[in-house]
Amino acid sequence: TLFFLRRSCADLYEYENDLLTESDWLDAAILFGIRDGWMQLPLSLRGDRAFLDAVSHRMAQLSHRLAETELDLGEEPPRVRPLRELFGNDLNWHAKEKSAALELVRMKKWDCVHTSISLGAGEYRLIVKGSTVSIEVPGEPRITPEIDRHRFLELLSSTRLDYATEAKVRKTLRG
Repeated sequence: TLFFLRRSCADLYEYENDLLTESDWLDAAILFGIRDGWMQLPLSLRGDRAFLDAVSHRMAQLSHRLAETELDLGEEPPRVRPLRELFGNDLNWHAKEKSAALELVRMKKWDCVHTSISLGAGEYRLIVKGSTVSIEVPGEPRITPEIDRHRFLELLSSTRLDYATEAKVRKTLRG
């Protein structure tokens, strides 16, 4: 149905339906790849290496099944894990996950960051110049952005990311 509702593979990214599974999207991408020529699709639509491997394997598998060659292509490549899954549970994020989440929050301008500023002991000066207020502190304060993980994961699961943004976040997650 996806194949007949969209004119091109690029249109597929604009279509949203919660009832469609990962397999449905992959199958539709394969049909577009077959019709339009997989190698003719822009690199931005073919996805990263894992997606490319999964689609290529599935296309070869279908081709050999139709030709009844009974050729064993071996194990399927590991599935491409959704970003939500890559961020793991919301309790114990590692440095890569925190960095990728902050990058995504900044790109999408999501309101789910809280910042802590730790100041050392000493005297502080309040300086007011016109409409600008600054505080002078001794030493260097420690500024720590913290992400409201629950809110972040809500936003992540309810937002469709464009290919470039998703690729950038995945690259940061890989380190």
